[in-house]
Amino acid sequence: MNNKKITRTAIGLLTIISIITVGIIACFRMNIERASDSIEIMMEYSEVKKLAAKSEYSEEEWMKELGDFGLYSIAILEETLLKYVSEKGITYKVSGEIFNQGDWETRYPMPVITELKNSNEYSLFIETENEDEFDTIVNGLKFYESIEFSTYKEQGYYSVLIKQEEKDLLYEKTGEIYNSAGSMVGENRDIYGTEVLNLPIGFDKEKIELIEKAGLELVLRPVNYEKDPISSWNLYASEIEKYGTGSGLLFFDGEGVVGSGEDDKYINEIESFIKKQNMKIVLLETIEQREYFMTDGLKPIIDKFSKDSFLRAFNIWDFIANRYKYNSFYEGGEEIGNSIFRAVTERNIKAIYFRPFVQANEDYVTNMDDYKDMFSELESRLEGHGYKFGPASAFEDFSLPFAVKVLLTLEVALFGLLLLNVVLGVLNYKFNLFMILLSGLGSIAVHYIMPSMAVKLSALAAAIVFSTLSVVVYTKYYLLAEGEKGIKKGALALLTSSLVSVLGALYVATIMTDTRYFLELDLFTGVKVSLLVPIMLTIFAVFIFYVKELARNSNKSVVKELFDTSKRFLDMNVKIKYGILLVVIAAIGYIYLARTGNESNLEPIRLEIMLRNFLEKSLLARPRTKEFLIAFPAMVVGVYYASAKFIKKDLIIKYIYAAGFALLAAIGQTSITNTFSHIRTPLYMSLARTGYSIAFGLVIGILVILVINLINRIIKKIMNFEKIKKLGLFE
Repeated sequence: MNNKKITRTAIGLLTIISIITVGIIACFRMNIERASDSIEIMMEYSEVKKLAAKSEYSEEEWMKELGDFGLYSIAILEETLLKYVSEKGITYKVSGEIFNQGDWETRYPMPVITELKNSNEYSLFIETENEDEFDTIVNGLKFYESIEFSTYKEQGYYSVLIKQEEKDLLYEKTGEIYNSAGSMVGENRDIYGTEVLNLPIGFDKEKIELIEKAGLELVLRPVNYEKDPISSWNLYASEIEKYGTGSGLLFFDGEGVVGSGEDDKYINEIESFIKKQNMKIVLLETIEQREYFMTDGLKPIIDKFSKDSFLRAFNIWDFIANRYKYNSFYEGGEEIGNSIFRAVTERNIKAIYFRPFVQANEDYVTNMDDYKDMFSELESRLEGHGYKFGPASAFEDFSLPFAVKVLLTLEVALFGLLLLNVVLGVLNYKFNLFMILLSGLGSIAVHYIMPSMAVKLSALAAAIVFSTLSVVVYTKYYLLAEGEKGIKKGALALLTSSLVSVLGALYVATIMTDTRYFLELDLFTGVKVSLLVPIMLTIFAVFIFYVKELARNSNKSVVKELFDTSKRFLDMNVKIKYGILLVVIAAIGYIYLARTGNESNLEPIRLEIMLRNFLEKSLLARPRTKEFLIAFPAMVVGVYYASAKFIKKDLIIKYIYAAGFALLAAIGQTSITNTFSHIRTPLYMSLARTGYSIAFGLVIGILVILVINLINRIIKKIMNFEKIKKLGLFE
């Protein structure tokens, strides 16, 4: 068997083994994703209350109606002492304020007067006429051993006196103080209350009963008390025992994790409780639609708990809630529904933190039909993707075995070696054998020494190697190959190159098959690098091909020709127009990189958003516009006209032409691997998106060629273009 046959056999075996490997893992990943198919829509009770206040419907009526539409649960934030007494209209004062009233000793029952006299002037005094309110406050305070308090109760009168110190006083600013010269010398402060007002005391029983009456599930959101975090956790646990877990979600408030303090002793207790209650911790996605809000105390829990204890939630931010009747084109809350749809189908979101629609005048939308229409359309669209409304479902905790990770890394390394051989020519078999052995040992070592980083580096390497290999294949075997190149060959070039990129994309998607990446507890890093490096390597590869052809024509060695060509290039006089061209290219490159991801300030225009929405509603997945409108059609067109006489007759023009279309191809092929680099996106969506892009790009490319040829025929019939004919532009 000669060297070429050995090489072809090795490449064939590597390709077959690779397809089998990534195919099995890809199917396994899709099964994991498909098993988590229930989407929970929840709403904050305070939002329902505001909505009811603006409309003719009561809180209960709103909850019942929204529940019929698809709302599953209502979230209630745990009551702090301040929030509770303020909402209920309960009187509270610092003892010093009472002592300043001359007749205070005649205004209270004798036991209360005695307690006040024995207290200091910084204690907090609370009084109410409602026994349930009194019981709620007292039952909450009992959990805090560090809090000293006394109570008094008789028919129709109830009071609580909580011991505080001067350091616990809270103040509010009431105005600036000026001297006679008009200069500010200070600020006036009135005593507002004491620190104990920030104490969580449990949940409001009346709100819970109202929610249960409306037929919705509870999401009890705990509040942490930094001065006594363990007690605040114990209080929350007792409330769960009393009222149940509701929908089963543990949704911390934005200030911090209940129980988190100076040490992490509480973590084991929380973990045991969550497992016993079968609860899931909600991770709220950031406004940039990336990762999650890292509140105080959350990281130790993420590091400690199994990953099936978490799920991702999408918040209806202000700018999304304001998309009611968006762009004067969409009726009602259609665009808000589109935002939710994308969160579920593209970002593996399992819970929606819903908010009422907001009109242009910043008022809530109170037309019930608008909510009904949005929920109905959203439910129908999600069903088409296999999702349903209900309690939020979490992913199972899964990661690939060590041996599988090593195998995937090794296969990527071998394709990197193949790329080197394609660009430089088939290298010495001893060198290749040495590199294969080195790749095997290196794959084992990197996963053993730094397992987490090894996965990310392997994924990055796959994105770079395969997208570069696909463009090199396109350039060498299609753009630069001899012979006529019709539409069929252009189509084959696009399909062959894209299949290489899809194989690499599947390596990225499979080697990162891990619940940590599904939840964005960890991220694929190097997205911009994976877009930029293949473009640079493409330029280098085309330059190498150019040098090798020069060497063949001049009978020089490749190394000698490389040195001479490089020297000529470096000695060139650069004109200002080329500098301007470089600036333009740099600006285009910035826009290309900045538009990738969600962190840029470069937002799509509204017309583009409307086009995206149309494609999302018409297709299983929206194809990427830069792929099917620009890069992929250009690949077909580039091959079709590569055999034109004016291109073939001049070597410089031939390689400038090849470099231009190779760069366009690189944009499309790196976009394929970039699509699969969003690990949170369900794999079937990435496959569908890429499939549509290739199909549409192929059709558009063929149409472009047919239109150009039609225009050519029309021009030939109307005018005599002898000079153009001689150039062979339209041959």
